[in-house]
Amino acid sequence: MAKLFPVLVLSGLGTIGVGGLYGFSGLRPKDLKQYLEWQGFELASNKDGNIWKSILEEHRDIVKRRTEKQSPQEQDIRDWCSSHLSKKDYETFKDDASKICVNNPRTVRAKIIQLDGSISSLIESSNDEEYRVAYIFRKHIKGFTQLIGFTPPPKEEGKPERENIVGGGEALKKWCLKSLESKPDDSLISNVKTLCSPKGFKTIKELITKQKEHSNLLTDHSNVSDLQSKWNAIRQRDSWKHDNTSGENSSSLMKWCLDNEEKKFSEEGTFSEIYPKFRFRCLKSTSLEL
Repeated sequence: MAKLFPVLVLSGLGTIGVGGLYGFSGLRPKDLKQYLEWQGFELASNKDGNIWKSILEEHRDIVKRRTEKQSPQEQDIRDWCSSHLSKKDYETFKDDASKICVNNPRTVRAKIIQLDGSISSLIESSNDEEYRVAYIFRKHIKGFTQLIGFTPPPKEEGKPERENIVGGGEALKKWCLKSLESKPDDSLISNVKTLCSPKGFKTIKELITKQKEHSNLLTDHSNVSDLQSKWNAIRQRDSWKHDNTSGENSSSLMKWCLDNEEKKFSEEGTFSEIYPKFRFRCLKSTSLEL
């Protein structure tokens, strides 16, 4: 919950003015609990779920200092806040309390932890390979490249598509890491959870398996007749003649499929060049003709 600022109704004050207002009200919160509530905060103790885990992740240094523990746990924060909320002399710790005793996540990272318990569903910051795979499969989403601040290479007629997958992956990684430390709002949180999550596969075969198409692979010995039929269908195609380096029989198609099913989508050309060919050549049925 974002911090709510108290609303001062100034209409009708006439000649009292703002200074007169303070002189008239002259109220001081009686304890830390009332101070935090008057500031518009919701107490963390009133919130269920992963609120304490989120606070510990976001404000660990403050928690360590206040609890005087090097490895504080969630219960330690809860206990510290509980023991201090009734304190009447709170000036020396009210600022820290406004961070570790309230429901006010200040970053997307903290908010996701509060919602989900962790950020383990997102790509790890060191995994460049998964950022590249995520980029190449999401680059066609409307507005995606503009959002992450990356311009893909222009297509040139008659030439293979240049993906610049390394540059795209780096741009996505930079955007994800920056967004995690940004002020949370529903739209940004949704985009981070969608765009910064791993695809769940790295190679062509892993994708085929994830899509439950592995039984259609012509490399499966139960599909030997389909392999022969596919070989007969493509053997005279110029695109196959260009790629084939293993002889003039169905075993050459088997070898090509086996060699390419382990190709990684994080490598330049796998997504735009090899994968479409693989689907046509190495699966029992497809509408593509390559």
